[in-house]
Parts: sequence; structure tokens; C-alpha cells
Amino acid sequence: MPTAHLALQAGEREQLYTFSGEAVIGRGGGADVSIPDPSISRRHALARLEGRTVVLEDLGSANGTYLNGNPVRSATRAEHGDQLRIGAVEVELRIDEHGDPAADPIATPTQIMKTEE
Repeated sequence: MPTAHLALQAGEREQLYTFSGEAVIGRGGGADVSIPDPSISRRHALARLEGRTVVLEDLGSANGTYLNGNPVRSATRAEHGDQLRIGAVEVELRIDEHGDPAADPIATPTQIMKTEE
């Protein structure tokens, strides 16, 4: 099953929020993808993985949802590598077509250390 990842840069670290199917992005515990930032509404946006794309919808958030710098005003398709801004938080969308069969369909944050090349 395909999975999608929201990659958030935090200094030297990258934090991945992984989901499959449909996920509510927000800052509260009621969100499937919970990003603790005050610019993000409790139920900020909805992301639905459909094959090789993610359909993104803003859920009436206070600070908006943006795809590649453009406001999301209705259901909008996003692709691998697209830049999303959720409130003031910028993330990169990554889609893994093969997915991880053991992955939980609810978002799970993971921290990855950047390595020097």
C-alpha cells in the first residue's frame, strides 16, 4: 500500500509524518498528523492519498494551507516533491508508491538525523 510522508526540517534534523489513506493534519491530539505549532489549527487540513498523488483540502483553518505558494481553496492534487505550508510550517510531500506493509495507517512521526556527504 502506498504511503505519504510530510518531511519537516528542524535544524539538523528531519521529522517525517507518515500516513496512508486519509489523515487530518492539525496541532491537537485529535489529528491523525499532529504538528505542535501554534500557527496550525486543531483540525487544519485533510490529506487523502490517491495512488501517486495526495488530495489536499483546507478545513477552514485560521492561517491557511498552501501548495507550492498558492492557497488551497478547494480539493487540490499534490504530487511527490511539492512544498506545502500548513499555517507557518513548511513541509515537503513525499510519496512512496511501494509503502511499508507494516506501517500503521495512522500518522507516526519519526526523526531522522541528516548525514554529511
